[in-house]
Formats: sequence, C-alpha cells, structure tokens
Amino acid sequence: MDAQQHHRNPSRASDALSAAVAESEDEHIRCAKFRQQELWAWKPVWSPKVVIVMYLIVCVVFIPLGVIVFVKSSNMVATARLRYDNVGACSIGPGPFADAESAPEGNCVIAVDIDRNVTAPAYFYYGLVNFYQNARTYVTSRDALQLRGDDRSESQVEDNCKPLVTLPNGSLRNPCGLIANSQFNDTFDFCTDEQCNDQLTLNSTNIAWRVDREKRFTSEQVRGKEDLMVWMRVSPYRNWKKLYSRIENNIQAGRYYVRATSRFPVEGFEGEKFFYIAETTWFGGANKLLGLAYIVVGGVALVLSLVFIVASRKTPDLDLPPETTVMLDGISPQVRPESSSDEGTRAVTLDA
Repeated sequence: MDAQQHHRNPSRASDALSAAVAESEDEHIRCAKFRQQELWAWKPVWSPKVVIVMYLIVCVVFIPLGVIVFVKSSNMVATARLRYDNVGACSIGPGPFADAESAPEGNCVIAVDIDRNVTAPAYFYYGLVNFYQNARTYVTSRDALQLRGDDRSESQVEDNCKPLVTLPNGSLRNPCGLIANSQFNDTFDFCTDEQCNDQLTLNSTNIAWRVDREKRFTSEQVRGKEDLMVWMRVSPYRNWKKLYSRIENNIQAGRYYVRATSRFPVEGFEGEKFFYIAETTWFGGANKLLGLAYIVVGGVALVLSLVFIVASRKTPDLDLPPETTVMLDGISPQVRPESSSDEGTRAVTLDA
C-alpha cells in the first residue's frame, strides 16, 4: 500500500505544479494585456438614429430647464451692491489699528428699495473689494487642530500660525493665525424706518457649512461662532461676498433701511465694503445667464438633430453593410464572396 501511495503522490504533485504554472501564465497574460493596453474595449458605432435621439434628449431637457431658471430668476429679488464704506461716519480711516479696542467705529444708514414682495427667508450678504484672501501666507496661517479643539502648545502651532501666534502679553492666541485675527467685524441692522426703531430679524445660525459646525470648528473658543466659520472659508478672488445672515420676516415691497456699524478698515488697501439682499431657490441666487445658457445649448442641440434628420434622409443608410470588415488586434481581414447564390453573405478570412 505504501508503494502504491508512493506512486500516486508524484502524480498529484505534478498536477498541482502544472496547475500553478498554468495559473501563473494566465495571470501574466492578463497583466501583460493590461500593461500593453490590449484589453477588450467597447467602441460603439454612432449611427444617425443614435445621434439624433441623443440631441433630442438634450433639447427636451435643457430648453424647459432654461426657461424655468430664466423666468424664476426674473421674478427673484436681488438688490444692487450697496457700498457704505464711503458714507458719512462709516468711513473710519485707513487702519490698521493697534487692537480692536482702539479701532474707531462709525454708524451710517443706507436706504434699500425692494421692488417686490419677498417670502422669508431672504439672505443678507456682505462683501469686500480688493481684499486678497487667496494670498498663500494668509491662507496657510491657521492651525486646524487648534480649531478642532486639540490642546496645542505655542511650539506646535508656531509654524502653522505665523506671524500671529501670541498676544502682546505673550500668551498663546486661540485661535491663532492671520485669518482668524483679521475677521470682518462690521455689523448690520435691517429696519423698516430710518431711525431703526423697528428692526427685522437677522438670524445668523446655520449659515456655516455643517461640516464646519460639527467637525472643523469645535474648540470652546470658536464653537458656535458661525460668522468666523464663514469668514475662514477663504475666497479665491479679490472681490467676493459672504453670507451674513438670513432675514426671517416676510418683506413687503417698499423702502427699507440698513444701519451699518463700521469697524473693519479698508482704505489702507484701496478696498471697498458693500452689502446686498437676495433671494435664493433650488438653483441658487438669481442667475438669468444660467437660464440663457441652458436655452442656447438646448437650441443648438435641436438644430443639430434637425440637420442629422435631413442628412440621414438624403443619404443612404449609414449602418454597416454585411460586407463591412472589422479590424481585430492587428489581424488584417480579407473579404471573399462564398458563393454567388447567397447574396449579402460573405466569408471572412483572417490573415495574421
């Protein structure tokens, strides 16, 4: 029996070795095809019918969507950008000031005309002109771990937060860095009368991104300060706007007033400050250009579909005839008729 088992084992070992070698060769072939870009690929033939249907689908989707966006944008309220840094006491000088306590502030009132009724909520934005938030030194001057709530020492945040790491008394700034310590600090009141005795509600909760509120800004010093979270999402442009608050009251058409308390200096870098009020909907703020773009693309698709319809009727069917040959991986086919009795039938001989 031992002899018989002795004879069987070499056979099994040989079979296992052969299987392993075959599997290795198959794997090598698959990898070689991948590396040499010889894998099978789907290359559809664009017949006139397929192209016409595709253009018609684009037309049917884009034109109605563009009309909806354009009409909706035309009926949305969006005031003009109202500059206020050059209005009366709101012009506070060039700065910079030694600290927030020494900085002057000024109040001014700006009239705002709303030309149609607005259902709450509307949105109040502030903006700066010629303020480069995208400068590399500015963008990188922050410590994400400190903002998240980690216990960070001066040596740990120094590289990230320079040049604003410590306070004048030597204690660590929290939050540190240029972005957090240059926050826009003007405030606004939205009123129905020029003396601002009757104010509409400006709600600044849930104006920051959810990930910022729940993940990125969770330290005790910044938790709940959504105006800071909005500020620290830096803009890539030199002229930009940011959300200040939501107006929680319905607004009737008429004249309103915004009382601005100006504290943020812009004269030193030839900047400007402005605000405006706007509605938003499922596609964002009023954007007639977006609606026109959809309509134009849909119209072009309609014209092209008509061109292909006319062209396909004036020319023969462009579907592949039976005798059309296909190139397969460098194999050159030769078409030879098999017999004269079978019209439309061809035998294909592949010559390597």
